[in-house]
Amino acid sequence: MRTLSTRSGQRNTGPLPRQVKLMGVGLVAFLTAWPLCFAFLILSPAGKPTFEIAAASSDAGFSQIFVGQESNGFSEQASTWAPVVEGDTNLRFGLRSWRGTVGEFIRWDPLDRPAKMVVKQIQLKTGLLAEEIELERVRPSMAVVTQQTADGDLVLVLESNDPQVLFEADVAAFIERSNKLSALVAGVIAGVVAVCCVVVFQQRIAVRRLWNGLPAPLGAPSQIKVPRWAVLIFGFLAASGTTLLILGSKVIGVSWDEPTHESSLGEYFRSGIYAPRWSFADGAPSDVAAFVYAPVADLLGHTLGAALGVHDWFAESYTSDSYFARHVTVAALTILGIIAVGLTVKTVLDSWKWALVGVATMFALPLFIGHGMFNIKDAPLAVGFSVFSLGLTMLVTRLSRPSDSVVSAIALGLGLVLALGSRPGIWLALALSAALVLSLASLLRFRQERGGAVVALLAHQLSLVLIAILGAWLILWLIYPAAFGQLGNLLVSSVAVSQAFPWTGTTLTAGLPLSGQPPWFYIPLWLGAQVPVVVLVLVVVGVVAVVIGYVRAWKGNQSVTRGDIGWLPAIFQAFGVPVAAVLLGSSLYGGLRQLLFVFPALAILAVVGLSWTARLISRTPKSLYWRGLWLIAIVGVSVPLFAQVRLFPYSFAYFNAAASLGDLEEQWEIDGWWLSGRELVEDRQLPNRTVCVESQDRPIAQCARLGMVSPFLGEAVLDDFPLAEDEYVALSRFGTSPSGDKCVPTGGVVRPALLQTIKLSTADLCKVSLQSYPDRGLVLPSASSDDPSLLWGWDEFLFWGWRASGDRGVVMENADASLGFSMSDSDLKALKEIRLAGRGVEAQPVANPVSIHVNGVEVGQISIPPESQEWSGVFPVPAEAWTALGDSRVVVRLSVENGDSQEPPMLVGPESLAVLQLAEVEVR
Repeated sequence: MRTLSTRSGQRNTGPLPRQVKLMGVGLVAFLTAWPLCFAFLILSPAGKPTFEIAAASSDAGFSQIFVGQESNGFSEQASTWAPVVEGDTNLRFGLRSWRGTVGEFIRWDPLDRPAKMVVKQIQLKTGLLAEEIELERVRPSMAVVTQQTADGDLVLVLESNDPQVLFEADVAAFIERSNKLSALVAGVIAGVVAVCCVVVFQQRIAVRRLWNGLPAPLGAPSQIKVPRWAVLIFGFLAASGTTLLILGSKVIGVSWDEPTHESSLGEYFRSGIYAPRWSFADGAPSDVAAFVYAPVADLLGHTLGAALGVHDWFAESYTSDSYFARHVTVAALTILGIIAVGLTVKTVLDSWKWALVGVATMFALPLFIGHGMFNIKDAPLAVGFSVFSLGLTMLVTRLSRPSDSVVSAIALGLGLVLALGSRPGIWLALALSAALVLSLASLLRFRQERGGAVVALLAHQLSLVLIAILGAWLILWLIYPAAFGQLGNLLVSSVAVSQAFPWTGTTLTAGLPLSGQPPWFYIPLWLGAQVPVVVLVLVVVGVVAVVIGYVRAWKGNQSVTRGDIGWLPAIFQAFGVPVAAVLLGSSLYGGLRQLLFVFPALAILAVVGLSWTARLISRTPKSLYWRGLWLIAIVGVSVPLFAQVRLFPYSFAYFNAAASLGDLEEQWEIDGWWLSGRELVEDRQLPNRTVCVESQDRPIAQCARLGMVSPFLGEAVLDDFPLAEDEYVALSRFGTSPSGDKCVPTGGVVRPALLQTIKLSTADLCKVSLQSYPDRGLVLPSASSDDPSLLWGWDEFLFWGWRASGDRGVVMENADASLGFSMSDSDLKALKEIRLAGRGVEAQPVANPVSIHVNGVEVGQISIPPESQEWSGVFPVPAEAWTALGDSRVVVRLSVENGDSQEPPMLVGPESLAVLQLAEVEVR
């Protein structure tokens, strides 16, 4: 009989009564469920407050809602966008629950162009409440004429590209009412959840019986212990690699695609669609823009940057500090992927020492580490796939305790969120990997265990996968409802567009310029060139070991171990998508960065190969072989890591010893994203006439317009680099100038590779090619350029500072703009003057004159004319000016004079000067 007191006289109440336990379970469940339900009701896409406008538009474009701010104006920062399609359109403007309005009015800009719009209904809605805004409250504010139809609809005649209307709506009061209703409904739902938890708690004995009916846990395979001295070395290499990764993320440059992704994030904040504004057509984004990428990784980087104060919340940023925050985020995710590799090895081999070997092996894969410093779209996908594979490995090898099931489901769900939240189209590869792994594992266990137990286990595994899928989808739907809210379209379009991504360039591969649909040997060539030789050999051995192990387990009578099925996820991660890509002819370019998720699986298979070889060698009496194996493994990891130190921070430019036997610059694309551009320009004082060779298709572009180098340009100053009038500086990642001009290298970014030195970027001094002056005089083109960044190539006589115009002539875009031609020496001696004609373009705050130079000699000035006003001038040219450059070359430069000598004449940034339009040039 239980006593009621202790020796000290205190009462001992014993175990809590059953009713008290049930009440505690119910209370905890209620207090947990209520805030979650309430947050879901007010923050989820189905519950958060929105303005919804049903209308019909005569044109496509963008519509915008502004909420009030305390200065009696309207907040651009708090505005939201919605794309408008031609015809019937339903506009949905999301409002944050904590963002009400000051005053009684909302500003609505119906469309960003002149058009006609018929408004049928305006509603302020949440998931539980709706309030209709009477159309009579809509009042024109600017460039809008309103008409009422017989049906009660409101016709808006929009007369400019910035029309504005106002309507009354007390958003703050509506949100308050909606929140109170949501709190009440959340309480009811939480009560139901609490009752269900109490019932489940009462029936926990049945749950235990179900758990006890599962097959016994698998045993760990026999493996050889890692020598203590090798553990210390691998630990040092892993720590060194982690340091290299973090430091590299701080100093590496910006890739081509990062500004585009940041632009997509800005559009996501405004309209909820993760796609850059220029990708929209007819009021809707293309499938390529809408379904290839998703914003999870970008949002993580944005959160870190905003938390550190380097940029504002909910606004895109293109500063060097904001890129640093995003790169650190990618590095942190990469470390998570590396940890997933180590945990996968630990799960199967049940050894932390072997897990450390797996982590160190990851740092022997320079391409993965290099992209882990910056690649915000491919690295998170690789990490997500690796975490998902970890969950699969646990699912088929370790479900001996309920906690194993929880951890496995969390890993599966987290992997899905990271992978699909970066590239939704990878869902098919993840689904096939899960299906094949579970099928092969179940078939193997069916041969040796009770069928009922295996079926119960498979049902349990499938339930965990389903829970992970539902949880991941819910999170992704909350984050990106525009895509994950239309699940069927997403599943079909994401795969189709990813498989046939429209890319028209070429990738230099083993000396061959291969297109975006390369031959079957594209992937093997890149793997053979960028995976270190020792690791590659161990991977091959590991694949053989996995296959042999599974076949032996299938044919043998011994019990199945974790090693027989635990490596299957790595096999499908490493080879499933690459094989499918070859068979389907998928778009592949830029090396292996689209298949970055292959490399963690290769590291796992290399560990398998090493452990299998170590077990074979351990049977021999000679310890020399044993020590030699571990020395080879350590060298195989340390040499690629040392190579990365020499290449720092450009680990992605690593090529193994076999590939390095040839000329790397002639055989392989090394810096396809021009990440070395930062080092080339950072804090430099560039000459005024500095251009960037962006690609083979867009050869000459303004450096200040290129997002991968513009954040790092130094302050613009007066020329401290002497240039002749027909010379310019070209910054490039190519060995030759695509423009065809004669160039002489003056500097660059170089790094020592294994057997040679490679140049990642160059700075060349170039002399522009000039065409013969036409007999009819120089009449400048009227066709507009589709590419605003292109400097020349669309006209043979213009080479700096111009932008094509829609009518006859070209616009002077920079403070310095030049054109040139060649003439015979006899013709030059006969010339006396030059005539220029054009018109004014846009009113500018700069009121200084434009000076005219011929071969560097100033011959006169003109005042900047008013907008659209015609102008012309005839300027006498001294005889010595015509021949100043020699070789029958003439360069005419227009320069906006700057009254303040401290201010630079060159614009550093994408803004256009646009003061003059030049139409004709005549020498006589």
